[in-house]
Amino acid sequence: MPSASSPIAAGAPSSDGATPGLGGWDWRWVLVAYVLVGVAFHAMHIDSSVGFDEMNLGEYFGPSVQTWNRFGFFELRGIPFWLHYPRSPETGFQYLNHPPGVFWIMNAFGTSELALRLPGAIASIVGALGMFDVMRRRMPDPFAALAGATMIVCTGYGVLSIGSYETMVVCAGLWLWSLAERAQADGAWRWRVAAAVLAFLGPVLDWQFGFWGFGLVWLLDWRRPRRWLLLLTICGAATVAGAGLVLLWRSWALQAPFVNAPSDVAIGSIFESATEARPGFAHWLGQAITLLAFVVGPAVAWLACAGLPWLVWRHPKLAAALVVAGIGPVATFAHHALDHAIFYTLATPLVVASSAFGLVALARVVGVRIAMSIGILVLGATWWSSHRHVSASRTDLPREVAHQLVERSKDGCVTLSDFEYVFLYYVDSPTVFTMPLSAPDVVDAIRSSVDATRGVWFLWWKAKPDSPLGRYLAGFESEPARFDAPLSSGAREGG
Repeated sequence: MPSASSPIAAGAPSSDGATPGLGGWDWRWVLVAYVLVGVAFHAMHIDSSVGFDEMNLGEYFGPSVQTWNRFGFFELRGIPFWLHYPRSPETGFQYLNHPPGVFWIMNAFGTSELALRLPGAIASIVGALGMFDVMRRRMPDPFAALAGATMIVCTGYGVLSIGSYETMVVCAGLWLWSLAERAQADGAWRWRVAAAVLAFLGPVLDWQFGFWGFGLVWLLDWRRPRRWLLLLTICGAATVAGAGLVLLWRSWALQAPFVNAPSDVAIGSIFESATEARPGFAHWLGQAITLLAFVVGPAVAWLACAGLPWLVWRHPKLAAALVVAGIGPVATFAHHALDHAIFYTLATPLVVASSAFGLVALARVVGVRIAMSIGILVLGATWWSSHRHVSASRTDLPREVAHQLVERSKDGCVTLSDFEYVFLYYVDSPTVFTMPLSAPDVVDAIRSSVDATRGVWFLWWKAKPDSPLGRYLAGFESEPARFDAPLSSGAREGG
């Protein structure tokens, strides 16, 4: 790797032991290396079918972009719609409480599987460079560069989340920290302005970006009060402005005649189920460790166990910032996080940083070359782990199930299904709906609005006779029914 002066302005070591003025590898060559790694890694899955591990892409992001492409982005006021998932009026349209930035970015790239994943793939590479920029102030450049490359190939950061919002949030958060540390090092306004731009865009991407803002507080150099106070003021104002933009958009979107706002009761129940209905601590901790190991790969997880004490001892402020940004969301929304492994992608920088410090500590014992060789082996093992996951989880079954439902709708039926993997991304019929298991009121509403001569065709994938929904559906059996061969032994069909 060619050597050149660091793009970071010279400055004294921070109170965390970081040295902002280190010379070392030219960041441009590191970026070239990351692009090569990213292209080689993403090429194996970026255009594959939406798999079982990408429910966000198949249910929400992909269908919304398709809807904008069909009806017009501005005509729909930038609202992420998935028209095949009916809601009761009381529930309303829940994503009006969610920042739309990631949806909007995906819309700019296109509707194919490759186009939908492309912005996340780019963010994974750019975010890796941000990781390198943060870590190089605290360890030799080779180990910092290896940390960024390892992030790219992690199962969560490089596979699961490129079709969702987590990778973009991590990318923005790491660069916020990097630019803020530069601003503290030399006081240059260009870094403050760049950090403010990211602080503005972060809330537009997702509310989880707020945890990265809280993490930034831990990285401030308290020995320079004028600089950190000015930085916090500028970034704080920019964050408020970004959140205000989301609220202004929501207010404008609610004026559309085809939108109803979610009721306070619905919002409260969603928040309660995600935060207050908390699992026991021991159960949560065991599940959290398991899911963290899954999203980063077992090799990185084991190495992180050795490096975490070194990280906490040598750089406690960075450790605290990474815990706030990565563990804060999954601890706050503990119940929700246990149901969505993808959530733990936000903690990837913490685990990867710990593994990098494990290599630094190991280098003191066995030497830099051997430690770097072990790090490269860990990188390869993580790559292979992600590749195996993609091979096992990507299947055409969601496409085939959607095709069968669409074919039924061509017979003049309204088609309903409770199968969670009926990815709406593959549904192009306006008479196909997916139903939540606990929504018989919505089933009634749809049945009553359908012409009796057309009929309703049901594909009940999970309902059992002794379940509440199963007993509810038993009332349909006295009516003229449409029966077909089930997709599996667990399917139950009736009209």
